[in-house]
Amino acid sequence: MKQVILTLIIVLSGLQSILAQDIIVRKDGSEVQAKVLEVTPDQIKYQRSDNPDGPAYTENKNRLLKIKYANGLEDVFVKESIPQVWQPPVKKVRKVRYSGLVEVSPYVGLQDWGLEHDRYGDRVHGVCIGTTHGIQLFGKYFLGMGIGANIEAHHVYMPFYFNFRLNLSTEQSHPFLSFSLGTQFGLPADYYDAGSSYLSLGLWSNALLGYQFKKKFYIAFGLTLQDATISDWSGDSWRYTNSEELYGTLGAIAGIGFKF
Repeated sequence: MKQVILTLIIVLSGLQSILAQDIIVRKDGSEVQAKVLEVTPDQIKYQRSDNPDGPAYTENKNRLLKIKYANGLEDVFVKESIPQVWQPPVKKVRKVRYSGLVEVSPYVGLQDWGLEHDRYGDRVHGVCIGTTHGIQLFGKYFLGMGIGANIEAHHVYMPFYFNFRLNLSTEQSHPFLSFSLGTQFGLPADYYDAGSSYLSLGLWSNALLGYQFKKKFYIAFGLTLQDATISDWSGDSWRYTNSEELYGTLGAIAGIGFKF
């Protein structure tokens, strides 16, 4: 009877020893039956259960998923992933860069004076084709110089101008304000008398409100102010004409262009 009781005690002690083991679970799914001796911020130290009198092993915690202790507690080493909220990439805007414009702008006079009105009885109308080149500052400001051709029914002018443009947003699609100021030069051409030619010099300006699209195209609407003093040349000398040879218009202008 004593031998049976002693055998039962030995079996129960062995069973308790087997059950009182720590289980180390690796990230690859493998498990180690062990007795954990020490846990540091980066490593764990343990002895294998199948060799309790053997050496102590160390293992990096970044290879481990968790430790199941004999008392039922667990240490989990894999942090729960926090879902990331997607944010669009922020486009870096160069502070200073080259930029250019090409634009076609039809216009019609709202208030005309001088030659076109007095001599021809017509309202000023035409098309301006121009190109402007300059620098873009901080993604919002544009400063440039331009040249164009104003083609009208009875005249052809070549404007030279400065252009300032303010983008009202740094988004790819945005509204903008544009202001141009310069002078226009009348190209030599046949005038109203046979054998005469003319040159003219005057003001050229416009103020526009527009919208820039993502594909670099834009549209704009506004006002244009133009005038010129025409010098009629006939014979051997220049002859400055009287007030009837003044030319001017305050008109409405619309433009479509491409920015590069």
